[in-house]
Amino acid sequence: VTLDTFHKIFSPHGSVLRIIMFNKRGDLQAMVEMADLQQAQRARAALDHQNIYPDSCKLSVKFATTPQLVIRFNNDRSRDYTRDLP
Repeated sequence: VTLDTFHKIFSPHGSVLRIIMFNKRGDLQAMVEMADLQQAQRARAALDHQNIYPDSCKLSVKFATTPQLVIRFNNDRSRDYTRDLP
């Protein structure tokens, strides 16, 4: 699963601003920031408990307490779609 994968599955539900991927306790996790609460609610309603691939990579979509993701570098684990970063 890549940043582009998350962008592709979340973007039909609104504007994706930022994505961070990380490993926690051996599991891949990602934080996806949408442009507003309504878009985030649509994405959650549509994607929670859905598989990214047939029969694998089930999503658990939750709301974060972080108001905005801070991206310092665009790389294979983090991307800010709102500005150009190194």
